[in-house]
Amino acid sequence: MVMVLFLPFTATLLPLGQLGRSAGKEEVSFSLTSPTAPGAELQQTPTPFPTSTKVYLKGFYTYQDPANLFFITLPETAKKLPGDRPTIFQFQEDELLVIFQKEYLTAPQKSDLEDLAEGLLFVLVEQNQLGKQSQLLSFNLQKDTCDITASYLTPAQQWGKAFFSFKISGSSLLGVMFVSPSAQADDLWKTMISSFTLVRTLSTPLPITSTLESLSVLGGNSMTLPNEVRVLFRVPSGIFFQLEDYDYSLARLGAQKAIGSSRFPKDFVLRSQVEWWTAPGPVSWKEAGCGYIFRYVDKNNYYSINWSLDGKVYLKRKTKGYETLAFEAPYPNIRQARGEGKIMLAISDTQVVAFYNDKRVFRMIDSPLNGSMKTGEVGLVVFSGTNVDFGTRCQFTQNELWEVNQP
Repeated sequence: MVMVLFLPFTATLLPLGQLGRSAGKEEVSFSLTSPTAPGAELQQTPTPFPTSTKVYLKGFYTYQDPANLFFITLPETAKKLPGDRPTIFQFQEDELLVIFQKEYLTAPQKSDLEDLAEGLLFVLVEQNQLGKQSQLLSFNLQKDTCDITASYLTPAQQWGKAFFSFKISGSSLLGVMFVSPSAQADDLWKTMISSFTLVRTLSTPLPITSTLESLSVLGGNSMTLPNEVRVLFRVPSGIFFQLEDYDYSLARLGAQKAIGSSRFPKDFVLRSQVEWWTAPGPVSWKEAGCGYIFRYVDKNNYYSINWSLDGKVYLKRKTKGYETLAFEAPYPNIRQARGEGKIMLAISDTQVVAFYNDKRVFRMIDSPLNGSMKTGEVGLVVFSGTNVDFGTRCQFTQNELWEVNQP
C-alpha cells in the first residue's frame, strides 16, 4: 500500500469554492508536498485531561477549532496535521478527515455541492493515490444541511467510502469530509458526525475572546438533561461536556477567582459536586462561597452566582464595570466552615434557575440575558471571605455541562 502524508493545502491560484466540474478537474490548484513518512512534524492532539476523570465516550476526544466555530468528536488516534485552513486529521496512513469553509456568491444549490464533492474526491483520493474510480452514491439535501456518500477503488482493489456533511448558512458553507477504506468506516463516521456542532452561525462574528484561564473539556455527544430542569427547555437533551476538576484557594476578602471553559453557550445547564473550606478566624460569610460565572465577556461584563456560606445564593450582574444584585434566595447552608453539596445552574432564554442538592432554590427572569448580555463564556468561581491563612477553598468535581440548542 502506498503511504502518503497529507500536509496542509495551499490555494494560491484557485479558491476552494471553484473546485469541481465547473473549474475543470485538471485545473485544481491545491498542491500537496511529496510523499513523506510520518515524522516529528506530526502533532498528536494532547490528551484533554492530565488526571483521570469520567469519560462518557471512551476512546474519543472533542476537538474545537481555534476560531470557536465548531466542535467534533474524534478518535484518540486522530492526529491533527499542521495548519488550520482547512483542518486535516489523519487516522491511518490512508484514512483522513478534512474540515473546511467556503463562501458562495449566493446560497449553494445541489449542483454546487455535487461539484464540490467531486472536486474534493479528485484532489484527496485520486491525485494522492488513495484510490480511483470515485463516484457519488447518495445525496440528501435538507434545508440547511447536505449529506453525501461516495465510493472509490483502493490500490488493494477494495471499495473504500467517502462521506461528506455540509452545514449551510446563507451563502456560507462549513464542510466535513471523511475518507476511509475500513470496514468500520460507516460506524466511525456516524459517531463523529453526530457530534459535529456549530458553536455559532457561520454568518455571525466571533464571540469576544475570553481572558480567563481555561479548563480542559471532554465530550460533545448528546445526552438527556437532568430531570430537575427538563421542564425549562423545549428539547429533552443537550450536547454534553465534562469539565476538568478544579481546586483553588483564595485569601483575599471580597475577591473572586474564575476559571473558564472555552464554552460560550446561550442556553445551558451546569452542575458540580462542590466541597468548601474556610480558614479559622474572622470570616465574611456573605462573601465566602463557590459558584459559577457565565455570559463572561471581560472583567467588566458578566454574571456570577455564589452559593454563599451565609445561607443565601446571590446572582449578580456586572455591566460596563457596574455590579448589580439581580436576585438572592436562601438555601440550607449557614456558616459551615467545612461542607459539601451539589450545585446546579440552568439558563433558558431569560430564565435563571438555581439548585442545591437537587432542590430548586430560585427561579427568576432577567431580560438582559436575551439582550445586551446574550453571549459569553461559562466557568467556575471561588469567592473569598477572609484574608487569613489559605482563605476560602473550593473543590469542584463532576463538572457537567449541557449546551441546549432550542428551536
